[in-house]
Amino acid sequence: MSTPSQLTALDGRLGWLDLNTRAPVVNHALNIMFSAAMQDGTDANRAGRFLLALWSPDQYPLDLNDLGYFDRELNYACRHLANFIIACQVSFRQLVTLSDMEPIFAAWGEEHQ
Repeated sequence: MSTPSQLTALDGRLGWLDLNTRAPVVNHALNIMFSAAMQDGTDANRAGRFLLALWSPDQYPLDLNDLGYFDRELNYACRHLANFIIACQVSFRQLVTLSDMEPIFAAWGEEHQ
């Protein structure tokens, strides 16, 4: 476990964020997010809106403050996905297909158009 001193670089800047960006972990994070999005409840709504925002941020804007309210497992999944997309410079559309997203559109897409 990292201590605050390990997370801060010597010159006062934030240090490296230690998240595992390997493909199996990212695939597991995707499964967690998609499964959560197909449930009922507040976390399901947040997970669905997060996935929609990754798919089409202009069409489905997201208040990033909402992500702080995820339960621990969803919070970690969200962070792993975001870290992977940023660190590997990939698009979410390279990770999932339109057919993967169709249930998410059906469950949460109408609410935001």
